[in-house]
Amino acid sequence: MESESRNARKGTRAVYFGEAGRYVDCAVYDRFALSTGKRLRGPAVIEEPESTVVIGPGSSAVIDRDGNLMASLANRGRRARPTAARGRVAA
Repeated sequence: MESESRNARKGTRAVYFGEAGRYVDCAVYDRFALSTGKRLRGPAVIEEPESTVVIGPGSSAVIDRDGNLMASLANRGRRARPTAARGRVAA
């Protein structure tokens, strides 16, 4: 699975986060190359042809067994809660 993770990573990009007040270097991933169970920590950018998902600092995401991208968003002063970005990962 480690080699699959490396293949999914496309590079790095600077992304502006207002809460940080600056640009932050983010890992950039190919959505369809992420395998089931892959966990990502923010900041990260997940790209696919139809959309882009930004996982902010302190947030995380995992590809569930059905291929959904499940994000746990960090909230200031509150516990993170999972949110789903629907879509299937190519097998």
